[in-house]
Amino acid sequence: MQTLQLILFIGLALYSIYSAITYALRRSDNKGALNELKAHGKPHRGLSAEEKSLLQPFLVDPAKPGKIVSLLNENVYELFGEFVRHGLHVSNGGETMHDTLGGVDVVLPYDARDFISIGNRAEVVLTEKFALVITLNQNFDLAAGRERAQQEQAQQHQWNAGQSGELAGGLNSQTEAAASADTDIGSVRLISQRNETPAEAAVRAHPGWGGIPLLILIPAFILLTIAGYADAIWLYLAPALTLFALALWLIWRPRSPASPQKVNRVEGTLTVVSLQSPSNSNVVSSQLFLGDKFPLVLPEHWKQRATVPPDSRVTLEMRVDDYSVVAFGNSLSIDREERLAPSIYWGRHLTLSLAGVIMLCVGWLYKDSFDADLAHTRAALLAAPAHSYEQAAALIAQPPAPGSMLHLRAQARCQIAPADGNNPSPIDCNTLRWGGEVPQVQTVAADEALLKLYHGEVLEARSNPMLNAILQMQMARAGGAYNPYAGRASVQTLGNLSALVLTVDRECHDFGASSRIPCQDLQQMLGSKIVVDDASDKDIGWTTLLAKARDGSLKQDGDSALANQQVVSSLRASLRDLVAPRVHQLYAKPLQTALASQRGGIVLPLHEQPLSTPSSDPDAPVVDIASPSAGAQIEQSTDWQVQWAAYQSLTQPDNLKAVELNGLVISSDKDERGDLVLNIDPERNPDNYLPALVRLLEAIAGALFLLVHGPLWVIRLRQSMQRNKALAALSAH
Repeated sequence: MQTLQLILFIGLALYSIYSAITYALRRSDNKGALNELKAHGKPHRGLSAEEKSLLQPFLVDPAKPGKIVSLLNENVYELFGEFVRHGLHVSNGGETMHDTLGGVDVVLPYDARDFISIGNRAEVVLTEKFALVITLNQNFDLAAGRERAQQEQAQQHQWNAGQSGELAGGLNSQTEAAASADTDIGSVRLISQRNETPAEAAVRAHPGWGGIPLLILIPAFILLTIAGYADAIWLYLAPALTLFALALWLIWRPRSPASPQKVNRVEGTLTVVSLQSPSNSNVVSSQLFLGDKFPLVLPEHWKQRATVPPDSRVTLEMRVDDYSVVAFGNSLSIDREERLAPSIYWGRHLTLSLAGVIMLCVGWLYKDSFDADLAHTRAALLAAPAHSYEQAAALIAQPPAPGSMLHLRAQARCQIAPADGNNPSPIDCNTLRWGGEVPQVQTVAADEALLKLYHGEVLEARSNPMLNAILQMQMARAGGAYNPYAGRASVQTLGNLSALVLTVDRECHDFGASSRIPCQDLQQMLGSKIVVDDASDKDIGWTTLLAKARDGSLKQDGDSALANQQVVSSLRASLRDLVAPRVHQLYAKPLQTALASQRGGIVLPLHEQPLSTPSSDPDAPVVDIASPSAGAQIEQSTDWQVQWAAYQSLTQPDNLKAVELNGLVISSDKDERGDLVLNIDPERNPDNYLPALVRLLEAIAGALFLLVHGPLWVIRLRQSMQRNKALAALSAH
């Protein structure tokens, strides 16, 4: 993650440097173009007195609005080229932008920007830092620009004040620039002004999609989740509850009616203007204009029903602030629609329903503790006293319900866990059985020769101190060739080698189908990993070794070999693997009998970190169940014979564990044998229920949001669809 962050940081830094260099080069080119114009430009004409007067408001530095600048002279220069606007954006949202024409910094007075084309011809006058445009493309000049600006101000004042009369000319220069110079699209007459009706104001005051409550609910839910598992619970719970309360207030607070805005009643010629997309000529959009003044802002559901009458003259009612239409002729009216079919809003309910779903999904991740938290909270609210039991029969007769507080004193027994492959089952002291039948562990009679192979006793090995010392000196010289003694720095002498070799051969011949891999390992190690006779015979091979064992040569040579400690350990492990399936088969049926005999009584699963209450009897051995191994003094082994002895020891009365438990019943169920399984959590008590309650609140909050806003969304959505049908029928009349 840090590497990715570093890569992103370096990438952004390099891009920022590139942008800064590009910006600096462009600014250098712009200044160079202006200096070139000042040094070598030829005046086109002189500046008239009227133009000089009209220029005065624009003789200020754009970078420092309070600083007055002066003209270098009263000459007018021609400037040709493309208009380019460029600049630099910074991370805090600020920007520095420059208008250039033909590479020269220019100031565009009034509405000159609306007359820019692809190739431009402008007349400019020069200041020290920029050029000031006085005419552009033979369509803009200072006098006409000032006249339009004054006309727009007057018209805007008339529009805001609602003064009746003709609104001649364009309300904004963009509309007029788009119109043809020799085409009169039409004038607009302002008839009257009024305030919005309550219905019109209500439509404008849309309740929204619930975005702000959702943004508040997200950190509230995160804090609530942390609070359920934190030690300083109120540090997170208090702000979480505050945010939840704020979100609920924003959702359900009474909404004040919107303040009415001004509405102008106007009359004019309606025009449809079709606009082709510059990127795709097949895409054509249409825009309604009233006269040459207003691009109409119609409600979405009116766009298909608003029709142009034959004479194209319409009477509209439009809001003063945003020019949105509230009445279109005599056929469409927001006020009439709202009175007959009020607007239905369902977006907020959908957003909050999704928030509830997310809360429930997060709660589902912790579903394992939900039942325990529910039982814990119920116990705290009911404040029921703890029940004490010392006899399993009394507890079986009347099992406690989840959420009950119990105090148990039990003499319980560890359990033999279910079988796991060919290895003996472990003894599980994390799950105790109180009462019930004693496990039936039979005595298993095993073949002595089989057990010798299983325990590796057929391999006679003893340490050789003299060779160990020689080995240490040899290792100090550190040759790079193969050393048969390398590994652990201990040399073992293998005795009775011929008997070992013949036993391996016999076992692999009789039972090799089920023990193929151990046979291969034994033959490979005996043939290449031990030293027979002398060091020159270190890689004798299995075939030669077996032949010597059969003809008695090994006995004549001493019937011994040398190997390091690691090879000896591997030989013992392979001998065990060779006969392990037969040993497992010997114990499998008695083990199933022992497992099946574990029944009756009460099964007590112990938690990993419960609270342990000491017994009132100081001499009673109380199990420290906070440490799973502390109560298990029975040896665990992978050796079948050793582990079977542990099973038999488990049946003895002195292996019962004295356990005293104080805690909350999390669950009370029956297992597949019908025995009562009582799950008690000693960490939970009525005094520390708050974390459980907080964790429940997560799921409860999600469920409430979904149960409340889900049905409301469905209802509102159906009502909205019915309203759309009603509006369609209303407009048809």
